Amino acid sequence: MTDENDDAQSAEGNNAWEQGNGDNFDPDDGQWQLVLVQWADAHTGEDGPGWTSTEDYVPGTCMPMTVGWIWPDCKPGYLTICGTVMNDPMEPETVSDINHIPLACVTAVYSLAYAIPIDPFTEELGG
Repeated sequence: MTDENDDAQSAEGNNAWEQGNGDNFDPDDGQWQLVLVQWADAHTGEDGPGWTSTEDYVPGTCMPMTVGWIWPDCKPGYLTICGTVMNDPMEPETVSDINHIPLACVTAVYSLAYAIPIDPFTEELGG
């Protein structure tokens, strides 16, 4: 019999951090880092209502991407991403758009630390 902590640790060993994907990201630094996360989501197996032939069925994938600030140590076994933060983004006082992504579902994490300003009206770099 295993407890919840053992399950969370085994899930952590199976994620992108352990596999070397997203090399620009350090999960152990405890910072509120701005990142892009790619992860495998649960999804239905058919395109619409009705019956599906087991002989013809080909399972697909659902690989969403989430952008936001990592909330360090928020929920064990999960990567918590906040889409909006108030005040200092390195130590926010208030957050919203909170997503808890199971670590076993994370396929890649990329740091967005190197920001290049873009003019939102012309989409030119250096805004």
